[in-house]
Amino acid sequence: MPQAAETVQQTVREIAGWLTTVPNPGEAVVRQAIVLRLLQVCGFDIWNPHIVIPEETDKAGFRPDLRLVAGEHEFVLELKGMNVGIHEKDYSQVASYAGQKGIRWAMLTDGRVWVVLDEHLKGPYRERAVLKLELDQQDAAPFAEDVSLLFDEQRWRSGAFEEAVRQIRAQQQRRQDVAQMLREYRPVVEEVQREYGISTFEQAVAAAVKMGLITEAGRESLLGLSGRPYRQDEATSGAPEKPRLIRKDSKRKDSKRAAGKSPVVFSYQVGEATARAWYVSASGRWIVKSGSTAVSEVKSYARGVANSRSNLLAAGKLERLDDGRLRFTQDVEYPSPSAAAGDISGGARNGWDVWKDEDGRSAQDYRAQQS
Repeated sequence: MPQAAETVQQTVREIAGWLTTVPNPGEAVVRQAIVLRLLQVCGFDIWNPHIVIPEETDKAGFRPDLRLVAGEHEFVLELKGMNVGIHEKDYSQVASYAGQKGIRWAMLTDGRVWVVLDEHLKGPYRERAVLKLELDQQDAAPFAEDVSLLFDEQRWRSGAFEEAVRQIRAQQQRRQDVAQMLREYRPVVEEVQREYGISTFEQAVAAAVKMGLITEAGRESLLGLSGRPYRQDEATSGAPEKPRLIRKDSKRKDSKRAAGKSPVVFSYQVGEATARAWYVSASGRWIVKSGSTAVSEVKSYARGVANSRSNLLAAGKLERLDDGRLRFTQDVEYPSPSAAAGDISGGARNGWDVWKDEDGRSAQDYRAQQS
């Protein structure tokens, strides 16, 4: 890690530390102890009034707290106390001021939450927000990583802030992807560990990779190995003999025999919903995995689906997301793939047809033969 980034990390950790004793500082404290400190550690000369310009008053009477200049580039910054919050009028004031002055970038912060607005965008002021950062006192490192780009004075001076915004957004998306993989894959690995009596979580991860139940990226997220070269022996060491991966070059006629006692992973996508399930043909168990999502609406004829969803919601096994979709909060076992597909799609579906393995084969290919 470059020295400058290390300094930012240390500064953010110190800020997060004293916030535990002053949980809701006012604007003056936010300015002195958070904003100016972060600007300085990122390379801005906060003592130079030609670079960090305080409280400029315009003709309308509004004055953003700070205007910052780096060479030919600049931005305005409006501060609030943590006990006040950021409101609609704050967006409109700072964005209007920036627009009137021909300044592209405007920022709002209460010290904990930081919002970046792009005045090249049109529409309501809130919709001009292109980036949001938030300091998590329990895990300050991501915020520090983003802030070191947000206020990098050399980037501002070179006119590369738009690229910095893209980089920060990409960093945030990677973190979300890792968090999603952890939510999705940890239960898979834990079930493999339980089912096959594997002694350590690391060995269960290796087994799940070998079985094709999780990806290499998922493995790295679970074990914190991102950025470290992958070694083939790590994926196989300690893996049990009982499960075996159904490889892409397996022939269709081998599907039923390959499933056996080993779980086969299927996926089903309908509309905006995506679900994953395990199927073990020997026991007939069909398990929709935690983190799977279901469409928001239920078909008018599908009373059984409506009742099933209602029961799962009441039991806390389903939760409703802000966009209306439903998400499984834990693994749910179904008597058949069709019952599972019905809850996910909101209507009757032939689950043996709609659930697909990683090679696109339907669940029908794995269906246990009737005696």
